[in-house]
Amino acid sequence: MRWQGGDGARVTLADVPAGCLARIVAIEGAPSSRRQQLRAYGLLAGDWVRVVQHVPVTVAVVEHTELALETDLARCILVDAFEPWVPPSAQPRR
Repeated sequence: MRWQGGDGARVTLADVPAGCLARIVAIEGAPSSRRQQLRAYGLLAGDWVRVVQHVPVTVAVVEHTELALETDLARCILVDAFEPWVPPSAQPRR
């Protein structure tokens, strides 16, 4: 399953299926202090994050950091693409 924006749909991190990578576009609707905190953790526009789960909260991996995000906050993180995540051990060797 791959998806790339462009059709005008507003897709958030809360919409991305668990087990997928998502590319962040922006963080909107969250207080400035929360946006600043998320940026400090590495959630930056253009970066890819891996969604691990959504229940009981959204868990996303940024670089080597797992972040637990309340659903309302995950809905503030806009994405423009997502695709399945393939663990490094399952990737073809070169």
